[in-house]
Amino acid sequence: MIIPISLYFVLTKVFGRSQQLALVCGACVVIASILWRAVRERKASQLELMTLFLLAVAITTSFVSNQPRIILITEAVQGIFGSFLLLVTSALGRPLITIMLKPFLTKGSAELEAAWDRCWSNDSAFRRRLSLLGFICSGVILVASVSSLAMVFALPLDYAVPLAPITGAVLGALALVVVKLLDEPLRAGLDREREALARQAASST
Repeated sequence: MIIPISLYFVLTKVFGRSQQLALVCGACVVIASILWRAVRERKASQLELMTLFLLAVAITTSFVSNQPRIILITEAVQGIFGSFLLLVTSALGRPLITIMLKPFLTKGSAELEAAWDRCWSNDSAFRRRLSLLGFICSGVILVASVSSLAMVFALPLDYAVPLAPITGAVLGALALVVVKLLDEPLRAGLDREREALARQAASST
């Protein structure tokens, strides 16, 4: 977030370049970051692939229409789409938020990952808590994205460029605090299942 915003003001205010070029360069920074991570890890998530596609479409469309705001609009629309995806998957009982929370809570531990799988299979309260967190994050992302979209349309670009992502970052930080406050039952369930697995392993030896 910091690099694209800084790049926008450096290009427009220091070097006198157009707003469109500055926004395109900022989008290219995001694209380069995703590509570098994909090459380094030799894989790319569906979200990253969708982000690349939408940014490519936004850059092309902004040049064709000569409307630099399209790049910011695309980022906001992507957030709205992501919020609905979180909402739908949570409602269906397969919350997408598990992709983010599982690595965070299991911390790469094989024991905790096995405990997670057992909790998911056997503990309905565990699944309901994940769905609840998915609903909360969906709401936060939707509010942040709609707010960003309103700013893009209502404010001059020099204000919209920094304010839209800052608003999203603040709301995202609040969402992380809420998730931290509500994830204790998940941690307790993981510890319980890890101890059960350890007892099973000890009794089998």
